[in-house]
Amino acid sequence: MFWSGGIANPLEVIEQITYLLFIRGLSDVHTLEGNRANTTRKPMRRRIFPEGKDDENRSRDDLRWSRLKHLDAKKLYATVAGRVFPFIQTLGGDASASRWFADIVTFRRPPAVVFDAATLPSGRSARC
Repeated sequence: MFWSGGIANPLEVIEQITYLLFIRGLSDVHTLEGNRANTTRKPMRRRIFPEGKDDENRSRDDLRWSRLKHLDAKKLYATVAGRVFPFIQTLGGDASASRWFADIVTFRRPPAVVFDAATLPSGRSARC
């Protein structure tokens, strides 16, 4: 899958999958906090994805893994590159993970390769 998409360097494969796993992890933490808040009837202590809309009137909930994993290849690529990465770069200021993602502009591979990588961690079948 990666070789045919132009990724021959194993470190680049690991890098691309790591970005997707980090996005998924953020969504999982947000879900756990939401469940805890519902169970205890207290507000969420840590809201990773802010409520409301972004500057272009789009829901920030669309940045969550549970939404991303259902997108087609082109939409997934556009959303991750254009909205998710810039969002990650704003998390926690200078003292956190945002430093590690500061140089990310976009995935360096075609949308189909990103889609294939995104389908692996979720248990979905990769496209043929």
